[in-house]
Amino acid sequence: MRHWIVDYFPVTSDGEVFALGTCVREVTEEYALSRDLAQSEARLRTAATQSPIHFVQIDEHASIVWAQGGLPGLPTPDDTLRALNEGMPRDVSEAIEAQIVANREDDLPKVFDIRLTVDGEDLCYQVNLDRFRQVPAEDDYILVFTDVTERRALEDRQHVLLSELQHRVKNTLATVSAIARFLVAGADTPEA
Repeated sequence: MRHWIVDYFPVTSDGEVFALGTCVREVTEEYALSRDLAQSEARLRTAATQSPIHFVQIDEHASIVWAQGGLPGLPTPDDTLRALNEGMPRDVSEAIEAQIVANREDDLPKVFDIRLTVDGEDLCYQVNLDRFRQVPAEDDYILVFTDVTERRALEDRQHVLLSELQHRVKNTLATVSAIARFLVAGADTPEA
């Protein structure tokens, strides 16, 4: 389907309007781009509110400027203009502040885990922290929290299973080695 815009304009002579002019142009591409942009924004809004991701922007004084997302235990839009240590447990806010100091020193993004207990449930969030580079004059930081509780539990389980497998392989190799030593030692006897 093609889209068109028609613009009407007055044609004047000596201050008098004597005709109506028109300009017709095709805007199919512009229409498609604006539709795609609106759909992309809708997907981003959905991702920000329904996915296991949470965004927080903090300023150089560790005050929450903006927050968006639905992960429990993290700042909400109601927490804006509060200090970070008011919106989160002290050990978590101290860990974030330490990573901000490290970022100021080397200007590299930081990735680290924090652990929270919310309503008796232990949660693990991976935090990506970096300076908010869209505002060059200010020292704001953007934090992206991702719920990795299930992933970390699976990694712990995988580590336990791998350790058990390594232990069993070691025992099997020890048994094979003992049998080989026994057979080699038995070959030297006159009865063999």
